Amino acid sequence: MPLFDNLFLSAGAQKTGTTWLYSLLKDHPDVYCPPVKELHYFAHHYIDSKWLSPAQRLTRIRQRLTNIDPEKANIRKIRADLQWYTDYLSDPVDDAWYANLFRLRGGRKYCADFSNLHCHLDAHGWKQVQERAANLKVLYVMRDPVHRLWSHIKFVLQLSNRTNEHQGWGPREYRAMMREHQHIWITIDYAKAVATMQQALLPGQLLIGFYERIHEDPPRWLAEIEDFLDIRHIAYPAEKVAKRVNVSPEQPMPAFFKDLFAEEFAQQCAALTKLGLQIPEQWSAYQDGSRMARLRRAIGLR
Repeated sequence: MPLFDNLFLSAGAQKTGTTWLYSLLKDHPDVYCPPVKELHYFAHHYIDSKWLSPAQRLTRIRQRLTNIDPEKANIRKIRADLQWYTDYLSDPVDDAWYANLFRLRGGRKYCADFSNLHCHLDAHGWKQVQERAANLKVLYVMRDPVHRLWSHIKFVLQLSNRTNEHQGWGPREYRAMMREHQHIWITIDYAKAVATMQQALLPGQLLIGFYERIHEDPPRWLAEIEDFLDIRHIAYPAEKVAKRVNVSPEQPMPAFFKDLFAEEFAQQCAALTKLGLQIPEQWSAYQDGSRMARLRRAIGLR
């Protein structure tokens, strides 16, 4: 018997507006979003068990509690969150543990999990996910690869207190960082993630979006998600829709950066097109792989 009647998974990718969407849907009367956005349950079981180690879970809870503003805090909500944190820190991390994280959903139709690591599941992992939900819905959002990569680099450096370290870096230093942080590059392999999900998921289970189109018309995109989930349409607060969340530090992109990985970006665009997706016009600059190869040679990379 499935664990869930209705399970909604956001599969990423990172730095594509998933935190913004989480901030809106957590107030939807038909969607239950736990206090911690990324639960990582399936990544823990089918990618790497480090994601839900006791130390990792305790670190996430400590960060949440540290950010509470005593002057603005909702005590009733904090009490509910503390109940949830107790469940989250319990062991063992198994199906019963995961299901228990949604016991406070009340009458909301969907249990939602916004772990961006879902996009790295293989076909076997997705099969295991499907067996746990009578009705599974999966959302995957992509963003202009160069802007997503730049945002991710800044985010990683910020997390490690190295925010300004890359100032003055040249092409070779950025290439070296990609070798050091392979997960950044893996996240840019949109085509692999899409191909796996298209093959593993059933018709109607997958919705694919593009960051650029979402921000051209956010209300239309929110309505599309509601239709995808078959939940009621609501009016979201305009200030929350317009608010930027989880923003990386504002730092200018080096002039050479767009051309640095452009051969790889061109391959991604070609692969996504082959999978039947119409990529945004903003991505068209990456489709000429031969031009990008010349540009890379011009800045000293072969």
